[in-house]
Amino acid sequence: MQERVNITEEEEVVMFTGNVREDITRLGMDARNCAVLDSACSSTVCGQLWMRSYVDSLSGTDKAKIFKEDGNKVFKFGGGTRLKSIGEYSLPAVIAGKDVIIRTDVVDSDIPLLLSRTAMKKAGVKMDLENDTAEIFGQHISLNLTSSGHYCIPIDKTEEIPVADVCAVRLEELDSKKRYATLLKLHRQFAHPPMKRLIALLKDAGVWKEEYEQEM
Repeated sequence: MQERVNITEEEEVVMFTGNVREDITRLGMDARNCAVLDSACSSTVCGQLWMRSYVDSLSGTDKAKIFKEDGNKVFKFGGGTRLKSIGEYSLPAVIAGKDVIIRTDVVDSDIPLLLSRTAMKKAGVKMDLENDTAEIFGQHISLNLTSSGHYCIPIDKTEEIPVADVCAVRLEELDSKKRYATLLKLHRQFAHPPMKRLIALLKDAGVWKEEYEQEM
């Protein structure tokens, strides 16, 4: 009788200032439904919070495409923290206008999706740091910059909202739940900018109040 043995692989993850919870939480908010381009990460990984948020944003058809396998990797973060993979998932996504499947491990953390060096190579990623752009799958796209200085790209199917409609948004007339949904739509429309940039856009449109920041 042949015995089945699970082999655990350890992956190195080098990002931001280590494993400081506040930094990770902020990055997770900046990169909601986005992939952080992390060339120092040897294997694609994300946290449970990012995963739940992303799956909730998918249509029923796309949710049916999700596939889970056992996770055998252990991820080593800055500061010596080691986290065992809860599972390896195949997720439907859109990168640079191309439908793709992203394979990622999920760990018990608030980290966003960190796209590995290997995945970036497969997508033909060529970074242009001077212009904050990249060539991905042969397409030139603008990169978003998180508040911690990491580049990220949206990977979901953006719902189009005419930019002119931003000025017509009456956030103060909405309840907290509807206001959050509206802010999330605007966040997607503007290609997932960091919170400070989205707030600046809403201030320019004259529809922002400081108390809304707690709802984002």
